[in-house]
Amino acid sequence: MDIARPSCYETVRNDDDKKSSDADIYNTSVKLEDPSAPSHDEQWTYNFFITPLNLNISPTDFKIPNDKSVKYTVKCEAKIKQDLIVQVHSLFFEIVGARCKRGVTSQEFHILSENETMTFEVGMKDLNNVSYENYQAANLLSPAGFITFTHFKSLRKDDASWGVKDPKKLMKVVTKGDGGRYNLEKLLVETETDSIKKISEDFAMILQQGMDDKRTKEQEMKMGNMEMFATEEYVEKWKKDKKAIEIAQKNQREWNDKKLEKPGMQKKKEKKCNIM
Repeated sequence: MDIARPSCYETVRNDDDKKSSDADIYNTSVKLEDPSAPSHDEQWTYNFFITPLNLNISPTDFKIPNDKSVKYTVKCEAKIKQDLIVQVHSLFFEIVGARCKRGVTSQEFHILSENETMTFEVGMKDLNNVSYENYQAANLLSPAGFITFTHFKSLRKDDASWGVKDPKKLMKVVTKGDGGRYNLEKLLVETETDSIKKISEDFAMILQQGMDDKRTKEQEMKMGNMEMFATEEYVEKWKKDKKAIEIAQKNQREWNDKKLEKPGMQKKKEKKCNIM
């Protein structure tokens, strides 16, 4: 099945883009404009439409061994030349020799014509130097993470025209409309080691803290609205609710700390991850 031609194909968020707060992170953005599609921000949190790929991917098992990488082959089955972007978002795994890599994300991308193939390898990261950078932008909710495949009709002259100036900056992939194809597969750990368990525990606490901060921010926004329109008695009630939430969050953090101090856990606690 042929891929529809995008109505807009543009490069944004490059080194000259000073309007965005994260312009120093992302190289480019590929857009397929559709007024009825989700917003730009929603797309970056991976609210993509899951669609069948015009690709043949082998192998189809995404359980990665601890001691060696897995080689994958992607064959293009579309009749029209395609832009293909493969992304791994994970604390444990990365694309070996990726064209772009930053924090939890590594990327490989190429132009493929019909029956052409691309190969890449996914392997274990250095678990002694784990980075949590940009995990929120990647919508990473589990330490093992996931791999995504995105492809659509290419308008590029050649494989050198992706506009990537710095491999430490990421290609921002935004697919709008029904012209592109997108799919996601969960990554799995073959053997859970002590290091992997420790990273998983640390990441769970980071996610919990993030949820606590979000709740606190939402409560403060509600309080601001109440102070503008509510009576003095109603505002006092909201303040008491806010205090109760803060106490509950504090108790939860203390409970988590005590859990890490159980016999046999102390040695693990002393090993700190180097968070980038």
